[in-house]
Amino acid sequence: MVKLATFVHRMPLVWDHECWAAATEVSFVVAAAGGADSLAQRFWPAARAQLLLLYAAAAFWKLNTSFLDYRTSCGTVILTQVFAAYAPPAAADLAPMVARLAPFAAFGGEAVLPLALGLVPRVGVFLALLFHLLVVLAPAPNFAGGFSVTCASRLLLCLPWEAAACGRVSALAVLGAALAASLIRSAAFAIFVMMFLMTGSAILAADKGSSAGSKSTLTWPCALATFVYAIGFPVLGLQHMASCSMYANLKHYGGSNHLLVPTGLLQDAFPATFGSELLRVDEAAGLLAAQNVWTEIEPELATNFLRAANHSGRQFVPYYARMGSLDAAGVALEEKNAALPVVMPAFELRRALAQLRRLGLPGSVRYACAEDV
Repeated sequence: MVKLATFVHRMPLVWDHECWAAATEVSFVVAAAGGADSLAQRFWPAARAQLLLLYAAAAFWKLNTSFLDYRTSCGTVILTQVFAAYAPPAAADLAPMVARLAPFAAFGGEAVLPLALGLVPRVGVFLALLFHLLVVLAPAPNFAGGFSVTCASRLLLCLPWEAAACGRVSALAVLGAALAASLIRSAAFAIFVMMFLMTGSAILAADKGSSAGSKSTLTWPCALATFVYAIGFPVLGLQHMASCSMYANLKHYGGSNHLLVPTGLLQDAFPATFGSELLRVDEAAGLLAAQNVWTEIEPELATNFLRAANHSGRQFVPYYARMGSLDAAGVALEEKNAALPVVMPAFELRRALAQLRRLGLPGSVRYACAEDV
């Protein structure tokens, strides 16, 4: 309850994986309200359904024209980063092919996860662990250790309760985490290694013929609430930050780029109410400029690979900038890298200007109204 209260207090400055964690934690609190007897039988199936929906939504939102275009796709950036950081030099000639195929490989891999988790839990959990290992190995600014740790610690929910109970903290898990910390020097990676080994032991303990559990009375209510967050809010236009559309290049306002569903319906229908009139900011100084910046992609070799594949080799990071996470990653937010001109809804521009006034910081902005965009 304390963790959930802290989460609510910090909103909207929360990450997507914190929403994933909160969803299962709310289900646990509700299940626990029914008493300790059969708590696992009430909570386990509901949380499992939530995870399947969350993974499915993360893949679903990537089915859009911008993600599937390797010149603009986040999938291209992340896979090229990992390739440049860990592939042997002899494989450099494969970089253009990796960049061009990356969006489809990323979408295909993510789409397989919920199917495998639902149909063959042991295989699905193993594939999900490999996916999160790839994510946690991505260099800055796309290192997503928190996301991988959060998910790795909850993948046990996709296994039968009896098998998950075997995933204890073993000496091997602790030793692996200590070794990871000494080699990588990342607390998040060390914790992920521990969770990887713990969950791996649970996979081995699971009976090949066992099921991940039947439904409980909480399954449908929890699944419906999760669906509203994962799919409903972006369609209605009620959530952008911390949504299930992370790294999806999804257009949340001013029309949809998704191949199957619209986004921002309420914003389009009631622009005055939701402040969704589009504005083009041509010039800005101060905080507004520093929160709408491009950042170079690490390592430098990845930038070279991307540019060789007709990608800009830069990444737009307003969400990261607002969260203040890039400072911790050692990535400078410099006004000279401002991504201008930039189109944003009027609500976001008003929020940024209000923040400037609240902090007493200087700044300036020049923008064009909707009819001129």
